[in-house]
Amino acid sequence: MQRKIIFINSHPIQYFAPLYRHLTESGLCVEAWYCSDVSIRGGHDKEFGVEVKWDIPLLEGYKYRFFKNYSLRPSVSGAFFGVVNFGMIRAMLREKDAIYVVHGWQFFSYVLVILWGALLGRTIGLRVETPWNQVLPPKGFFKRLKNFVVRAIFFRSAEHFFYIGKQNLEFYLNQGVSQNKLFYTPYAVDNDRFTKSYLEIQKSSFSVRQSMGIARDAKVVLYSGKYIEKKRPLDLIKAFNLLNRSDLYLIMMGEGMLRAEMEQYIKNHRISNVVLTGFVNQAKVAGYYTASDIYVMCSGAGETWGLSINEAMNFELPIIVSDIVGSSEDLVEPNVNGSIYPVGDVSKLAEYLAYWTEDTDRLRKAGRQSGLIVRRFSFQKIEEGLRRAVEGKEPSVIQNNLEIDAP
Repeated sequence: MQRKIIFINSHPIQYFAPLYRHLTESGLCVEAWYCSDVSIRGGHDKEFGVEVKWDIPLLEGYKYRFFKNYSLRPSVSGAFFGVVNFGMIRAMLREKDAIYVVHGWQFFSYVLVILWGALLGRTIGLRVETPWNQVLPPKGFFKRLKNFVVRAIFFRSAEHFFYIGKQNLEFYLNQGVSQNKLFYTPYAVDNDRFTKSYLEIQKSSFSVRQSMGIARDAKVVLYSGKYIEKKRPLDLIKAFNLLNRSDLYLIMMGEGMLRAEMEQYIKNHRISNVVLTGFVNQAKVAGYYTASDIYVMCSGAGETWGLSINEAMNFELPIIVSDIVGSSEDLVEPNVNGSIYPVGDVSKLAEYLAYWTEDTDRLRKAGRQSGLIVRRFSFQKIEEGLRRAVEGKEPSVIQNNLEIDAP
């Protein structure tokens, strides 16, 4: 009988649900345990600042369980005691021969599964996002204590470590994790779904532009994400302003608490050709990607990967990212499919925007490269790493300690 893989999640997530469906269809025995159903019910998203309910199926094609949340202040927005699910204790008593994949230690229930699993002798796997380039030396008693607990207890309790990219791999290695415990399971989106959407609406992409008053022959820069400090959306607006080009448009696909500040900056500097879309649900994002020419992620610390980059690459968009973004070394090959700039350097960001958008042939060639590169980051590669762990095989060889095997 095949070992079961149980994923511990705070709530159903639009990026993970299609993965679980794929793994199930591929023959793996998969189950997701959820601490909250907020993304199914819909509710106020603190960072978007609006009511959010995802419009793609989050519970189809795989097994799942919801556990009662005993938190006095239920939340999946980062509060440690926002999810408290004691029912997982009893469930783990019954599920003896499973690999429990936990996505960190930021919630009480995650820690509960790690520690209770260690006491019961269960197999724990960690798939955290942390990139090494965002890890700072712990300062203060409580941060040093947390660092000690992570290394001395959480890491010792885990048998498998599933790394998502180069910076995440470096994090594990610098924490002393043995290479024979490291399995490559890259962060990925549903490439097949996005590629299909791209091919279906490619010929009608002008309709999206037309609805926003964008000329057919204009170049379009796209941002996708929340309007919050971590994402640094004003950096992109400032860089766009430096270019002062009437043939260039900027679409800011998202919503959030910085909207008023962004609108004020746009008004004060009399910037034209900027569209703030508001929240865009999954069923409509393909239209914006297809209508665009280049994608920018200007985030700072806290952007541990940036899965919207994977999305954009499926639509053959060149990519410009800040060097702090966790996936920058994995998804962007400088001068091949885009550029990497120092986070917060608005002038350099403007320079790269000008470079890529001034030459249509260069832009299209880089976009095609993005489409090729993103195929390496797939559900199939995740499946391969998980199968190795389930079947008790050795992980793939890590070359030069940091380089990930070629796909």
